[in-house]
Amino acid sequence: SIDQPATSLHLPTDASSLLTPLLNLFISHLTLLQQKGFSPFQKRFNELLAFKGETITLHLPKKTVTGICDSITPDGRLKLVLPSGDSLTFSSGEI
Repeated sequence: SIDQPATSLHLPTDASSLLTPLLNLFISHLTLLQQKGFSPFQKRFNELLAFKGETITLHLPKKTVTGICDSITPDGRLKLVLPSGDSLTFSSGEI
């Protein structure tokens, strides 16, 4: 038996009523990013950071780096703490 109430996303609506609020939010965030850079978004990105405090391996084109996933820096880079205690930041890579 199903113990959850039934729901539906099929509501009579038009695309504009769904997309307009998203577009407005996107434009406001894009404007903020252009004016102030990444720093206004840093706190929220750190709150949502997957693997924070966990050991991860970052795969780069020519090497891999293993360390503790620490944070997102004010310029949007991933900060890893290495086993030596040193920190490195990365702007790209695959976890």
